Amino acid sequence: MAYLQLHRHVSYGLVGERAVFLDLRRDRYLALDPASEEAFRSIRTAEEPLLADARACNLLLGTGLFFQSSLRGRLAPVSAAVPSTSVLDRITERRPGWAAPIRAWNSVARARKRLASAPLFEIVDAIRESRYAAAPSGDPVAVEEEARGFHAARAMVPIERRCLLDSLALLDWLGDAARHAMLVFGVRTDPFGAHCWLQTEHSLLTDAHDTVGSFVPVLSV
Repeated sequence: MAYLQLHRHVSYGLVGERAVFLDLRRDRYLALDPASEEAFRSIRTAEEPLLADARACNLLLGTGLFFQSSLRGRLAPVSAAVPSTSVLDRITERRPGWAAPIRAWNSVARARKRLASAPLFEIVDAIRESRYAAAPSGDPVAVEEEARGFHAARAMVPIERRCLLDSLALLDWLGDAARHAMLVFGVRTDPFGAHCWLQTEHSLLTDAHDTVGSFVPVLSV
């Protein structure tokens, strides 16, 4: 008996009925061709995700997204509710002190160095493992205030904003309290677009809801 499983570095979300995958090792978003999509739909919606049909098996294994196992494993799409509120809905007008922009600069610089020196799957693995290192510290509400402070200071850092860069920089800024924050990758189709952001259970930390509302989560960590 052979079950279909996703590789550890692969996750997906459903845009309508279509599966869109993120393969971290290949650093690519992928969709299946119609025949493979139909094969995957029949398996993921079945009571038992078994590879009974040889042709369907070969189609799906040939994508490099799946493997066979004698054990039943992970096959469900990502489920991450996107909050309707954002810390950007209420940014303090108070000008940050002299130390905050320097701290923000350092966080952005460390994030940029991290992106330049490590592949995405290693960065995500490190974040995932940090979740198990210790329980989150601090108050989630205080994390939102810290995020507002980051944005106020980040406005004074002359480095171009990018979603992944700024998400990693905010995680750096938060320190141990970053365990309250979830890094989410999302996609949209027609036209295709990809984005990532940070959020808590109750609030977006890096974007307004209008920005991320059209994206379907394909990975959360």
